[in-house]
Amino acid sequence: MDKRFFLALLLTAIVVAVTPILFPTPRTPLPVRGDSARRGGVAAGSATSTTSTTSATPARGAAPFAEAPAGAAPAAGAGALPVLPESGAVAAVAPVRAETTLVRTPRVVYRFASVGAAPVSAVMTGYRSLAPGAGPERRVELARPGVPLLRYQLVVPGDTIDLGAVPFTMRRTGASPTAPVTFEAATAAGRVAITYTFAPDTGGANAYMLTVNGRVDGPGARGALLVELPNGLASAEADSVENHQHLAIAYKPLRDDARGIGFGKLDAGELQTVPGPLSWVVSKSKYFLVGLLTPVSDSAGAFAELRVAGGARTSKEATNATAVAVETLRDGAFNFEL
Repeated sequence: MDKRFFLALLLTAIVVAVTPILFPTPRTPLPVRGDSARRGGVAAGSATSTTSTTSATPARGAAPFAEAPAGAAPAAGAGALPVLPESGAVAAVAPVRAETTLVRTPRVVYRFASVGAAPVSAVMTGYRSLAPGAGPERRVELARPGVPLLRYQLVVPGDTIDLGAVPFTMRRTGASPTAPVTFEAATAAGRVAITYTFAPDTGGANAYMLTVNGRVDGPGARGALLVELPNGLASAEADSVENHQHLAIAYKPLRDDARGIGFGKLDAGELQTVPGPLSWVVSKSKYFLVGLLTPVSDSAGAFAELRVAGGARTSKEATNATAVAVETLRDGAFNFEL
């Protein structure tokens, strides 16, 4: 064998030995699963309530306006309304011990997290999931894994408090399994209380609704509440791509017809501001929706503004968009139907 053959072997050995040193493979972090990331069908049954405890970092959807173009002008008449924090403005929160409360009604099984005082799951017991791989007992779950159905922020002069990262204490205000559930916490803006009341099953759409009443006692009583809807609903259809084409944010001005903004109509980071007053706001899929409805017909209790932002795209289909409704507190109080 000639010298060139041995020289080639030597160079090959050097390349094999040195390449991993110069270009090391990055370490993949281990996945973390909290209770809010678990899904599964829940069998229908009589109204009951249970509470479990888990240690988890509060889940959060995409930041509503993290990618909004710089210098975007607010809508006319919106100058007095609060502005959402920039990306990264909310400090990271260490994992806290969270309680999960399960409430079963004849139509819906709700799961609430004490961190954030919000529903993180809603299983429609009367509808079977058609998602690929779903068994015959699996029911439609509205929430995506790790994304709460609501997230609250409290805006006060000079500060924005992310209630989605605040641990609340939970109490029931009655002996009935569907008695109202109240969450309370002390914050920098004062004491915050949020109560969920479950509608009786009298038939019709009302059986799927909750009444949300809240109060802020302290400096925050003069502020505004930001209510963030989920960045999309979980697909329970056999054709998820076709279902994604129906994802949209819809809203109704108080004195005008309902309108909608399809996820596919929004570029990633694009921000649209809809001035109020608005009587309702929803995030919808093909057949299901999660929405906020004002219980009064006058502008005093309507949503003052809606802010919609396109989410990042991971495929050709747009599957993420964020909607935040702004409600001005009335002597520290707020209320709407969910």
